Amino acid sequence: TLKGRHSINRQLRSAFKSAKKCIDIMTTESGLRELYSDHIRILKKMNRNGIKIRILAPIKDSNLLSELSQIADVKHVDKPLGKIFAFDRENMLMSLTDDDAHESQELSIWARSPHAVRNVFEPLFNGIWNSTTNSGS
Repeated sequence: TLKGRHSINRQLRSAFKSAKKCIDIMTTESGLRELYSDHIRILKKMNRNGIKIRILAPIKDSNLLSELSQIADVKHVDKPLGKIFAFDRENMLMSLTDDDAHESQELSIWARSPHAVRNVFEPLFNGIWNSTTNSGS
């Protein structure tokens, strides 16, 4: 369990750097802005290193969409199920608090669970991914 945005971001940075193949991200509108402001440099590096990045999020900012589309496949989803990140089909981070939580009270769980990623998150993510149209690229 990770408490506080600082701890969550530290874990995300480590997971982004450790990814070898793919990163799937489902996030909220504010989560997308945080992803960009806090992690765009490392995501650009991951993209240059051949890591496949997919993002599902409510996209209202065309500049943000343009920037993220340079490094990831991005699709719009009206109502994401929260903030969930999956790495290499083995590890995941899932937020347990909503966007209204104070940054010191944000709570997430980190799990190394290929079962949870492949049998729970992936089918959900891929189902939404395949039913939406591209927002960028």
